[in-house]
Amino acid sequence: MGLLSDPDRSEVVLIGVHGYTSLENLPAVAQNVEALRAALTDPDAWGLPGTAGIQRG
Repeated sequence: MGLLSDPDRSEVVLIGVHGYTSLENLPAVAQNVEALRAALTDPDAWGLPGTAGIQRG
């Protein structure tokens, strides 16, 4: 595997739209974004600092 960016100097933006006005809602999207955040902050995967959070709107 190639070198990964330094997690202490990196930032990630995760965007998942799960609610729609004219389409059926997709609740799994919110869960998938949460799972991806957990994977990115896992020290065995990348180790992004735990302070990297999710802002829900």
